[in-house]
Amino acid sequence: MTIYRVHGGCSPVDGRSWTPINPVVIDQFTGQGTYRDLAGLPACKSGTALATGRLSLEGVAVDAAQTIASVALDGEQGGLPEIKFIARREVRKWVRRTHSAPASPSF
Repeated sequence: MTIYRVHGGCSPVDGRSWTPINPVVIDQFTGQGTYRDLAGLPACKSGTALATGRLSLEGVAVDAAQTIASVALDGEQGGLPEIKFIARREVRKWVRRTHSAPASPSF
């Protein structure tokens, strides 16, 4: 399964929150800044880069991650599907990062 992570600022590339929803597609079809709002991104996350990875569904420990609706933070709406890992070590274990590049414009 392909998953995505907007990062930058206070947010490292291997952070705990990922989504199966492509941020580029959201902003292309609904307007710049929509992804930031729907994902509930915190103000300290600059959104200057986008990582793409493959989640290995085979053998993932049940307690390694949970699927939730993203939480509203810093005045953003939230609500998009989010895969939240219990720890960054779990991200390194279950996500094979395939790409990370600057986002222009940022999210």
